[in-house]
Amino acid sequence: MKKLTGITAIVIACVIFLTAFSGCMASPQKQILGTWKDSTGAVGYEFLDNGTVKFTLLTLPVTGTYTMDTKAGTITMTGTILVKSVSKTYKYLIKDSSLTLTDVSSGDAATYIKEVTATTTAK
Repeated sequence: MKKLTGITAIVIACVIFLTAFSGCMASPQKQILGTWKDSTGAVGYEFLDNGTVKFTLLTLPVTGTYTMDTKAGTITMTGTILVKSVSKTYKYLIKDSSLTLTDVSSGDAATYIKEVTATTTAK
């Protein structure tokens, strides 16, 4: 009986442990939020939680929208530059503080580093 109680306790502890840590993992929709820059700091994206993305195209600032397909692992960004609508779909990989976008049509890939914003506390 004691052996069965010990095994039950271990199983319950494992379930609690797995449940606690699976809830801590952020979804891709949350992980992508923020500003991402390439190694030069010149090229980047800012993803907002309302589905808006800000980026630069041909040195012109563009505000557009993005949608993520988490099952396919893709993100589609759409914006208008001058009078032309531009839309691109990328495979995305978010690992720690890096975001790799691979153009679905060309296979070209670029990696961006998440910018950390400084926070201040009021006294």
